[in-house]
Amino acid sequence: MRQMDLSEFFSLAVHFVWPQYCPACGRVGVPFCEQCLKEIFEPLPPFCLECGGKYGVPCCADSVPCFAATSHSGLSRRFMINFKYRNARRTGLAMGRLLAGMLPDIGANIVIPVPLRSSSGREFNQSLVLSRGFSEEAGIAEYSELRWRLGAGRQMGKGASARRAIPYGAIAASANLAGKRAILIDDVCTTGSTLRAARDAVHGAGGLVVAALVWSRRLRIGEILDDGEVFP
Repeated sequence: MRQMDLSEFFSLAVHFVWPQYCPACGRVGVPFCEQCLKEIFEPLPPFCLECGGKYGVPCCADSVPCFAATSHSGLSRRFMINFKYRNARRTGLAMGRLLAGMLPDIGANIVIPVPLRSSSGREFNQSLVLSRGFSEEAGIAEYSELRWRLGAGRQMGKGASARRAIPYGAIAASANLAGKRAILIDDVCTTGSTLRAARDAVHGAGGLVVAALVWSRRLRIGEILDDGEVFP
């Protein structure tokens, strides 16, 4: 019988105290496996923050390119649920580091996480964890300067039309961002309304959003990807 090494023993002991496992392969004692996470990392084509369509067509001239590491389905969704609701912050940091490797050089000098609503009930801001992993890997300073205004409400459980109805000014910047070229980071993009509200806040504070990054994106039925594949 193979003898268990010290790291395996420690992981197993941790699992019994605080149960955790890789969402892909089921390995116990760890929140994720590096290889499993890398295998679901399949960046989608850049899309337009304004309309959600392919970025680069004439209507996107004044918009912002958005980049997603994967679609919000299958194993990718399971990893995100594990990260957000099982307090797997190590997973979020690793996701952020992977996000840093997919972004072209666009001259950004700060990275800003989308703020967490006070009504969310979560223990931590998952976008902040992603941005810290990104910042460590990319060497770009991370600023947590955005906040939701009182009464903005929560997104979870709302339909698509309600999610799009976030009022202008729902997110505010708590500092002057003049001269800053920012990358916005969020966990999941559904309708893009939260990212647009964050963009408006940065622009209102004098900064410029040059790109948005999300771990996963909910694809629309029938959406055609760059390789010709149609999302079912």
